Amino acid sequence: MRGTVLGDDQSDDRGNDRDDQRRVRKLRDRYAPDLKRWVVHNGSLRRTDWTGIPRGYARGIAAADHAESIVVRERGEEIRFAFKDLSRFHGPGSPGGVAHAFKVMERALPVLEPDGIPERREIRVRTAFGGPGARDGFECALRAVSNGRYEVDPALARAELGRARERFVFTLTYRDRTATLVVRDGFVTEEFLNLARREDRTSAEQEQLVAMKLEMADRVMSAPAAGVYDVAESA
Repeated sequence: MRGTVLGDDQSDDRGNDRDDQRRVRKLRDRYAPDLKRWVVHNGSLRRTDWTGIPRGYARGIAAADHAESIVVRERGEEIRFAFKDLSRFHGPGSPGGVAHAFKVMERALPVLEPDGIPERREIRVRTAFGGPGARDGFECALRAVSNGRYEVDPALARAELGRARERFVFTLTYRDRTATLVVRDGFVTEEFLNLARREDRTSAEQEQLVAMKLEMADRVMSAPAAGVYDVAESA
């Protein structure tokens, strides 16, 4: 059988496809080691069945499991939440939102209670971001949703931050202290927003969105909390 000679453009395209597949495989391995039936298809993740709950995410997770945790108090007892705890509570749908909630709390709690550990059921959260991953992250650690201390308020959006960042604004209040946090540049992309807000996504675009959610969680969890969120206001 005669071999097929590829032109330069075809060789480059195939090389890029292989690079994309390797990249997505790495994300799958980092983010979903328990999802045995996730496969790589056309450079994106394809889920054929949901068989478990992710054990942990991202380059930062190994360190986070040992060093980074959300520490709160309830009825005199300290409770620690690692990122994987929030992830298991939420499920596989929005890992990026879970990562944002984790970093917001990691950044804000020492500001709200610099001399100790805050009471989890006394922390109120208001945000312009309505994503389910962030909501469930705050519910898991703070029980904010079920206790009526979680509010999505579009009026908190800051248009001056630009379309990609304007809704990632979180105001946390604990007793007489308040801290407002805004996401720093580079953690939420226009490409992600365009695809996430598109209602008529094709199956290929849906697969791409899954991979982009994993990539966002990777970016967020691989950076220190102060590098992801800026304390814009505190009182």
